[in-house]
Amino acid sequence: PTTLTEAAATAPRGLLDSGIRAIGLSTRTTNLLLRVRVKTVARLLRLHPDDVLGLRQGGVKALAEIRQKLNAVDLRLSSVRLERQFEIGLLNLQLADIMLLLDNNIETIPQLRTWLQRPIPELQETIGTRDRDRLNVAAFTIKDIADCLAQYDRARGLQSAPMAIAIA
Repeated sequence: PTTLTEAAATAPRGLLDSGIRAIGLSTRTTNLLLRVRVKTVARLLRLHPDDVLGLRQGGVKALAEIRQKLNAVDLRLSSVRLERQFEIGLLNLQLADIMLLLDNNIETIPQLRTWLQRPIPELQETIGTRDRDRLNVAAFTIKDIADCLAQYDRARGLQSAPMAIAIA
């Protein structure tokens, strides 16, 4: 299969919605993917080989292992880089930030603008943080996403609404 739709038609029932551990990846590779919020086989199939190679601590060995495990269940990584699959890919975001937005069903820039208009504590909650240190990380993540959107807007001569993000 070359697309997620084709994979859905041919993959064993329920495999795409399964966690990435279901295909037998090593702990190192599993942790590498979980760090960037790739939690399911379906999400893994969205990645292009270059996306995997670009991950911190990703590399040829991790890519070879992922390909081997996917091949064993007749699945393949995407032939299109993740940033080109969604409009939010135009923003030059980190892979983990793209995955965070996809977790929140945000694929377009207008959806992102709407999401960023929510109160900061509510945004932090959507990231799934509770303790103070993780709230600060969430605030930095939200700020990074907002900065990428502002940079995108400036390049197109648009005005972005400033965000006041308190980081304790």
